[in-house]
Amino acid sequence: MITVADRRIADVEPHVYLPITEGEAYTVGEALTMGATATKCVVDAKPEYICVGEVKGGKVPAAAVMPSTRYCIDYTAKPTIGDKVQLSADGMDITATTGGAFKVFSVDEEKQQATGYFE
Repeated sequence: MITVADRRIADVEPHVYLPITEGEAYTVGEALTMGATATKCVVDAKPEYICVGEVKGGKVPAAAVMPSTRYCIDYTAKPTIGDKVQLSADGMDITATTGGAFKVFSVDEEKQQATGYFE
């Protein structure tokens, strides 16, 4: 699951409501991209949004991914600090596979979480 660790600014971007992709399930904390509709982010791409609530009325609430926001993400395999790693296929976690958009700033082995930025 992707959560906000901290922000380098005092202001917070408002949530937006994105049109859903028919037949796709959405989960809070999931990385999303936007075309005509919101969809799961592919493993090596930078997400544009993070799902922040349940679908209602054909829209999914989401928060924009910002360069000023540091995120905390569970990992499936321990990443190396400084690496840019990929998302897992479900868009909820990261892997240790390099070539992605999440730059690892720190790792908490006990919680199996990494903190970093999307670049």
